[in-house]
Amino acid sequence: GDDGSEKRPGSNRPSNVLLVRVSRIRYPVTLDALHTIMSRYGFVERIVMFDKGTGLQVLVQFPHSGAAVGAYEGLDLMEMYSECNLLRVGYSNLSEVQIGKASDRARDYTGGAGAPSAAAAAAGGGGDYGRGRPDSP
Repeated sequence: GDDGSEKRPGSNRPSNVLLVRVSRIRYPVTLDALHTIMSRYGFVERIVMFDKGTGLQVLVQFPHSGAAVGAYEGLDLMEMYSECNLLRVGYSNLSEVQIGKASDRARDYTGGAGAPSAAAAAAGGGGDYGRGRPDSP
């Protein structure tokens, strides 16, 4: 390919946050469409879209990496619409997607309406890693 779409974006190390690149865009990429596609793999906490030199990129945050792995394996090289809007899926190095305020390019689906992540920080924030381990005395 000549549009930089031949490689997955981001990292190949599993994370609860995906980095998705959309290329060959012929129809507008909306949060609703992305949310519908990603929700097949698990509860989507946050989505943010932003423009990079290589085109549109999207961060998608799931509660844990299991859902993200399913989407990583299931959605890479899929098209949102016939013969266009190609998805390349990799893992982000982030574990928490920051959203300033909700817009048509950023949304928090956890009920926080783009709220700052104080609640997430209080809940441990880093996925399931810290849970289920007894505290040291």
